Amino acid sequence: MYPPTTSTMRIDRIEPSRRKKDRVLVFLEGGDLLRVTEQELLVFGLRPGLELPEQLLAQVEQSAKRSEMKARGARLTGSRMLSKKQVMEHLTRKGGDRELAEDTAQWLEELGAVDESAYAAAIARHYAAMGYGPGRVRQELQQQPEQHQRQSPPRRRCKQRH
Repeated sequence: MYPPTTSTMRIDRIEPSRRKKDRVLVFLEGGDLLRVTEQELLVFGLRPGLELPEQLLAQVEQSAKRSEMKARGARLTGSRMLSKKQVMEHLTRKGGDRELAEDTAQWLEELGAVDESAYAAAIARHYAAMGYGPGRVRQELQQQPEQHQRQSPPRRRCKQRH
C-alpha cells in the first residue's frame, strides 16, 4: 500500500483587493483564489511561492471566514443599535455559518458593541416618546426583535386619560 498523499497548493501571487479595503487576494496555482485579511497573511506567514498543505489551506480559509464575519458584525453594530439576535440574523441571512455568527455576536457583546439592556432601554424610550403607555412599551419589548426592523410602529397614538 502507498502512504496517503496530501496535495499542496502553491501561492502564485498576493495582491490587495481593489474593491474591499481590508481584503487581500491570494492567487494559488491552478487559478484558485483566497480572500483573506492582513491578519491571515501575518498569522500564517503567507507569501508568494509558499506551499500550502490541504490542512493549512482549510485553516486559512476558516480564519478568513471568521475575520470577514467579525468585520461584517462590526459594520452592522457601528451603524445602528442591534440586539444579539438581530446581529446573528443579519450575519446568517445570506448563507452565513450559524456557529460563526454566534461566535461573532458573543465577541461583539464582550466588546460592548451589542448590549441587550441598552437595546431594550432604547426601544422603551422610543415607544414612550411616541406617547405609548407602560403596558404598550412592555408589549413592544416582548415582541420578536426582527419585527422592530421589518415593520414600522402603528401611526396612531394612545390618548392619555386625565
